[in-house]
Amino acid sequence: MRQTNVIHLLLLIFTLSASSLQASQPVKGRVYSGETGQPMIAVQILIEGTGLGTVTGNDGRFSINLPAGHYTLIFRYIGFSEHKKRIRVGATRPPAYMTIRMEPSVVMGQTITITAQGENAKTGKYIIPTQAIRDIPAPLPDALMAIKTLPGVFSQNDQSSFYSVRGGSYDDNLILLNGIELYQPHLVRKAVAENPSPVNGALIQSMVLQTGFSPVSQGDKTASILHITYKDSASKINASARATTVIMEAAINGPIGKWAHWMAAARRIDYGYIFKGLRTEGKYNPQYTDFQGQLTLRPFEGQKLKLFGLHAKSRYRALPEAENAQWDPIDKIIFYDFYIDGHEHFDYETSAIRTAWTAQWTPSFTTNIEAFTYKQHESEDAWLKYKVRSPFADTTDAETDSLLIEYNKNVDREEKYNNTLDIHAKNISGDITLRLGDHRIRAGGAIKEITFNDKRYEAVSGSALLITDPLEPINKSGSFKATMTTAWIEHRWQISPLLSMTYGLRGMFTDFNNQQDWMPRWRLDWTFSDQTDIAFSAGRYVQPPLYKELLNKSGEEQAKVRSQKSIQAALSLRHTWNPGYSLKSEIFVKSLTDLISYDLWDVRAVYSGKNDSRGYVYGIDAQLSGPFIPDCHSWVSYQFLIARENIECDNQGWVPRPADQRHTLALNFQDKMVRFPGSRLHVRLILGSGTYFTYRYRVEDDQGNAYLRSGPRNANKLPYYQRFDIGFTQKFKWKGLQITCREEVLNLFNRKNTLGYTWFGHELLKRYLSGRVFNIGAEIIL
Repeated sequence: MRQTNVIHLLLLIFTLSASSLQASQPVKGRVYSGETGQPMIAVQILIEGTGLGTVTGNDGRFSINLPAGHYTLIFRYIGFSEHKKRIRVGATRPPAYMTIRMEPSVVMGQTITITAQGENAKTGKYIIPTQAIRDIPAPLPDALMAIKTLPGVFSQNDQSSFYSVRGGSYDDNLILLNGIELYQPHLVRKAVAENPSPVNGALIQSMVLQTGFSPVSQGDKTASILHITYKDSASKINASARATTVIMEAAINGPIGKWAHWMAAARRIDYGYIFKGLRTEGKYNPQYTDFQGQLTLRPFEGQKLKLFGLHAKSRYRALPEAENAQWDPIDKIIFYDFYIDGHEHFDYETSAIRTAWTAQWTPSFTTNIEAFTYKQHESEDAWLKYKVRSPFADTTDAETDSLLIEYNKNVDREEKYNNTLDIHAKNISGDITLRLGDHRIRAGGAIKEITFNDKRYEAVSGSALLITDPLEPINKSGSFKATMTTAWIEHRWQISPLLSMTYGLRGMFTDFNNQQDWMPRWRLDWTFSDQTDIAFSAGRYVQPPLYKELLNKSGEEQAKVRSQKSIQAALSLRHTWNPGYSLKSEIFVKSLTDLISYDLWDVRAVYSGKNDSRGYVYGIDAQLSGPFIPDCHSWVSYQFLIARENIECDNQGWVPRPADQRHTLALNFQDKMVRFPGSRLHVRLILGSGTYFTYRYRVEDDQGNAYLRSGPRNANKLPYYQRFDIGFTQKFKWKGLQITCREEVLNLFNRKNTLGYTWFGHELLKRYLSGRVFNIGAEIIL
């Protein structure tokens, strides 16, 4: 009986689908670049006056079903002039196959696309104007700050470009800038001591964030992949300059005839200003500079050669003096004033060069070859000495005064770090694409060689030792070299205009641990209606350990550590209505094995150096976006997350992972004042329920001696993270220049967000992020 009901239900679904197809006709075509003649990927196609639309696929083709009638199709793409096409759809026959050619017209600050899925996927796509990325108020002028308002991404530290995705650590994210893998600083120890990323928001053409399914052609990380691509075409010279209390930058790009395009940019960032709101008193002098350039050649029809290079240098100098702290017993709050002596010097220098050649030999056959070399030098020289100077109390509470006298113990701690690290990565890869009707077959491979040369001296002494401290002083140097070979093949089948399937296999071999892994992945995309898309994906992901994951707390290298593994599945939904409004949601689950457990100190991850854990993650992401105010794009994102791990031999069973944040709510809202044309109000709100940490309790023995006892691992949570930034921009034109003035109030309500806790002996130091900060500046676009 149950089987009969299922058959009847399937027959009903097929009957309704058939009726829907009879009531409309497919409108098909292909979009080309009028400049290069190449098919254009991800061109946005809107049906004027309706909430309907679609995008072109990897081969520039598109298809959408429309009932009989007259329509105007609007074609939009970054850096190209809008194109309109009037068509008539008959009741019995579709219109003729369309060929659309779009002409380039690049203007600084056009729209970019951020997508949380693989190529051609409609679900999880986020469209954000590039100017909005630059206008979103944030302490650091870093394009990576924009993705912290997207579903699945969270960071409880706006003084850092680090972020976590769906319960993973900071090191589980791959960042690709024009195909070059960027490495986050490995020697970072404080939340304010790492450099801004080299990503220049003035040059961005597109950002693609993959938090769930990613094709087998891409990356070996278990959490996310972020693709960032710069502009490579223009019909005229474009230039911009910006100056604020934090950053000075200039960028220019333009054509060289019809066969080439060039781009150059330079920045200087001095973010010491934002440290004025820290609870740690002292002198801060952080500076960052970078230079980037790109040359794009199109020597023959259907061929493109790209040359890209960058050089970035970050210097951080600090002389901390004192820090206010508090210890929170169950019923009292006891304040301490910590004296800090010493200095912190951090230097990061990055250089990279990449070349890529793409050739479309026929409409159905394309090849791509690319290579890059990447070098990063890191050094740290730090000597810090902490000591309780003299405790002070909240004078409104007399009981607290007596407690302060009781707990006024001498606590001291001395840290010495003198480390250098050189990273050199070389990569060469290639792939081919073959299109046969409704089938697309891609195959490729890559060889990456990476070398780490380090010299380490680390020593901590005194009565206040931390769980992340080395057990004994570390004084060693060494070299580690790894070669990773990958190969992959993928098939995309357009089963019908409403249904497509993508599946493939990725293989990888790492020589340092002699490990071979296979990663099958599969995805099904179903256009349920003109307004609704559904997708189901599943796959296996493998992340080789590199450097930090291979070192235990004593600094010893564990070369035989296995790769961390993840099996993931997700159900995705996208629903659109009216022009520009969309709701995207994804339910996901992960099974994690061979994990390398870690503890967090500020933004520093200290690994165990062994595969001692397994875990699981599940949750839901959602985003609602649209022009809630006419001509203003806003969005709100929400994530519910559960992330657990079970560490061997600790007898604590399943506990939260350090990056488990149960609820995350993010809002980016824009408004305007009609009486002041060109005005924009920008609001950025982030709320997080707090990540987990291991609390340590102060207890006393029979003789009154105080000592610490660790509670259950990750059984306590940080307070709610609350961030509210507001900014105002006013645009106007003067003698052919477009000028934007900006005023920002960062952390408007002066919320003292807690970054983490550090125990000095039996006393607790609560680390806070910066308070309210003001920022002003202007931008000029030619």
